[in-house]
Amino acid sequence: TDEMEENETLPKQQQKLRVSIEKNHRGGKTVTIVRNFIGTSDDMKELGKLLKTKCGVGGSTKEGEILIQGDFKEKVIEILKKEGYTVYSLGLSEDDYDFDVLRKADVVIFPMPVSFDDVYINAPFSKKQIAKSKVLGMLPEGVFVLGGRISADMERELTAKGLEFTDYYKREELIVKNAIPTAEGALEIALSEMPTTIFGSKCLVTGFGRVGKVMAKKLKALEAEVTVSARKYGDFAWIEEAGMAPVHTEDLPLFVGKFDLIINTVPALILTEEVLKRVRDGALIIDLASKPGGVDFSAAKRLNKNVIWALSLPGKTAPLTAGDIIKEAVVNVLSERRQETEWT
Repeated sequence: TDEMEENETLPKQQQKLRVSIEKNHRGGKTVTIVRNFIGTSDDMKELGKLLKTKCGVGGSTKEGEILIQGDFKEKVIEILKKEGYTVYSLGLSEDDYDFDVLRKADVVIFPMPVSFDDVYINAPFSKKQIAKSKVLGMLPEGVFVLGGRISADMERELTAKGLEFTDYYKREELIVKNAIPTAEGALEIALSEMPTTIFGSKCLVTGFGRVGKVMAKKLKALEAEVTVSARKYGDFAWIEEAGMAPVHTEDLPLFVGKFDLIINTVPALILTEEVLKRVRDGALIIDLASKPGGVDFSAAKRLNKNVIWALSLPGKTAPLTAGDIIKEAVVNVLSERRQETEWT
């Protein structure tokens, strides 16, 4: 898909561009951003050059985005439409509330997560709250819906409307690539919170899934003494092959007291009160697991253990990379759908 994305530029009428305003971009400057261009880097640069010339300002084209200096959203949309592009946006800036664009869309892409409370859409750039029920109620027949961490209630609503949808958060390429900024973010926390270097430290990673594998590998690269807890004997073999020590999760109470740094990746209660009692004083515990987490936080507080629950690290540690990872997953989904349509 990367080769196709680089070598093929979609016709203008098939492009679904998104235009938004960011008023606190780098240096606090206001910029107009054009996203979702599918095609070669040369073609995107040409489009960026056209927009800069017609707006009479500077800008740049990089990392899959066209940046125009200043608030030129309306003018950019007008220029793109005259050039033959299809441009829609909703809730991507402070005054972006034209809900009628939903009725015109072939594909609607929701953020990640779609909603924090299952009532309002997650729209941090919008001044007004956007009700999820209103958006879903205006989706046209046959529209394809993409979203990150779609709730069970929203899945039922979309199914009841007969709409096809995909949760891009479940895509393997997104999960694997998200593990990288997650692990790097955990390292950043560890380096700022620990009074010692990671080099030579005794580190425990609980769980040997995607995040656990990347986390353990990065700690090993920094020459830490790495132990990984798992439940499958097949995982033990891979842990040993990587030059690390395996320990069964059930045996954590016997070993947990020797570690300087403990990083949990399992979204289930692993570090219980019984385990936490045996954690050495001064050890740092970083929980990377999604809710409900893998640490008994109430017990940790009572025991005065140093615990940091580090949620959503990709967006905090490397927001541009996190955005690119989501974009890649979305483009891959749409490419697969296009191929399926051609085959049928």
